[in-house]
Amino acid sequence: SSSSSSSSTTGRCSFFEQYDELIGGVGSRYNNDIESSANGQKKKFAIPSGVYTLEDLRVAGGAEGWCPYYMTKRLLRHADVIVFNYQYVLDPRVSASALIAGEASRGAMSHGALAKEGEERPAALAIDSDEEQQFEPAVVIFDEAHNIDDICMDALTVTVDRKTIERATSNVKRLQREVTDLKKVDEARLKAEVENLMRGLAPASGMSEEDESIGALKFGPQELKSAVSGVSHLVIPGNVRQAEHFLGILQQVCAFLRAYIRVDKARAEGPLMFLHDLESQQYIEARTMKAFDARLRSLMNTLKITDIDEFSPLTKICDLCTLASLHSKGFAVLTDPCPEAEGIYDPQLELSCLDAAIAMRPVVRRYKNVVLTSGTLSPLSMYPKLLGLDRVVVSEALDISLERDCIRPLIVTRSNDIVLSSSFQSRKDEEVSKCYGTLLEELVQVVPDGVVCFFTSKVFMQQ
Repeated sequence: SSSSSSSSTTGRCSFFEQYDELIGGVGSRYNNDIESSANGQKKKFAIPSGVYTLEDLRVAGGAEGWCPYYMTKRLLRHADVIVFNYQYVLDPRVSASALIAGEASRGAMSHGALAKEGEERPAALAIDSDEEQQFEPAVVIFDEAHNIDDICMDALTVTVDRKTIERATSNVKRLQREVTDLKKVDEARLKAEVENLMRGLAPASGMSEEDESIGALKFGPQELKSAVSGVSHLVIPGNVRQAEHFLGILQQVCAFLRAYIRVDKARAEGPLMFLHDLESQQYIEARTMKAFDARLRSLMNTLKITDIDEFSPLTKICDLCTLASLHSKGFAVLTDPCPEAEGIYDPQLELSCLDAAIAMRPVVRRYKNVVLTSGTLSPLSMYPKLLGLDRVVVSEALDISLERDCIRPLIVTRSNDIVLSSSFQSRKDEEVSKCYGTLLEELVQVVPDGVVCFFTSKVFMQQ
């Protein structure tokens, strides 16, 4: 049965219904004072001032009878300080879910800490601009930002394997069935979507909070009016406006990737060569693929798909195509037949981001002030070049003093004829790890306290 028919039999959530009644519908754009449709009296949509964790917000929502999920997303627009993970600002896939990639007027959001205008900012690496009127009056602080370049590149890197491609193909077939079922019961909804796509994807006044993020093109550069410059207006190409045509093209893309990923030796090429192969074999233009991400989101909202996580493989494929078509530089298409271990054939395709500035650029274009702090941000002069920060106004390294004197360091290079090294090539060597652990165990048996162990890689702690 179609998702529309199944959703009609699903019981309604009382918490969401009370929240929806309070704000007059999830698509409404009221401020803090909301007119309740139940009694016509003004009711303050707010919770007492304070610091709230996710658990606190869940309890507060339950106490008021409001859906904690939608309540939290609405309160993000009015919070003075928001503590975020890096990905909520840098990763477009994550930021879109929190509506951070939308209009500039939604409220200032950041990772780490966000201070009001006029408050003292910590001295570190700060970026400002002469065109202040185009920026949100907020301070974005990336705390412990010594690995921010890696996070920026990881945020725009997409990896797929054979299993991902097969599951994406299954996703396409399911969407085709959903479209067929919807045509039988509500064909007008599909026609309305096509008309909306002809006008261009832009947030409408009646659009729900979940749908608002469609209007923000997640991966678009400046010429496509990305979310940094405000509301996006993306005109979908004619050959993907019809749902059947779009899903047919996605089937072609999956078929191409299924053959493309079959390699006997590692291969690396640029996005332009990848797009050339795709166009020459499947006759799909790069201009069409630029809209894959937004078109898929529009279709899934039209079909009212609720189990979004089941479509993550197809979302990955669309992300890969959209990124490759939008960025001719700063990316590489890598194909590895044996990514896990030599001799184990499990080919993998990775669209790897090589330029951290691509992910950081929307942040510095949107927010008035961006601050990077770290105890190990060294060399300080290198990070503006890595992140594309061309308007650095403050760059300061703070002196560090120790409470007590340190003893002379103990430098060990070998243990039982095994080289002790923290080099990248030796980090996965079990013998090196074992000898390092033995040395540490023998050392703590002699030294009573004050021993600090530094792991050379996160891999040790993850394993």
